[in-house]
Amino acid sequence: MKKDFLVILMILFLIGCQSSDDESSKKNKILNEKPGITITQGNKIINTKDIVDCWVDNCTEETGRVDEINIEDLTEDLESNKITSKESLTINVDGTNATQWGYFVAEDWNASRKIKEGVLKNNKIEINGDGEKRYLITGSWYDDDEFIGTVSKTFILEVK
Repeated sequence: MKKDFLVILMILFLIGCQSSDDESSKKNKILNEKPGITITQGNKIINTKDIVDCWVDNCTEETGRVDEINIEDLTEDLESNKITSKESLTINVDGTNATQWGYFVAEDWNASRKIKEGVLKNNKIEINGDGEKRYLITGSWYDDDEFIGTVSKTFILEVK
């Protein structure tokens, strides 16, 4: 009876050790693989330009930062994406989602060049009003307090 109990206890111990090793290995794999990022409105993929794209090796919060936010320069040579204001944009992440998404948007570009900034919730970019809008979005990844990487993209919307 004692022998059976010890065998069962040993099996449970080995299963427990195996499970945590798998979880640790899975976590490291997820954090070491850079996620793919696309932005969509419904089934339409939004044309974007990578501004910063650094991950794990040789990437720090300092090197991953966009130093000068001049949306006109950052969106130079980009074609505008024609969309409607009826549906928000979605940031699609193939891999681990960013810890935080932030944005800058230049609206009323030809008039007063208002630039707004904020934090995105639920990977959604709400579209308010018609006209041209130029965006810079930035996703940052952390494991607890340790910086992993960042992705910054720009795009232009022509909202009708």
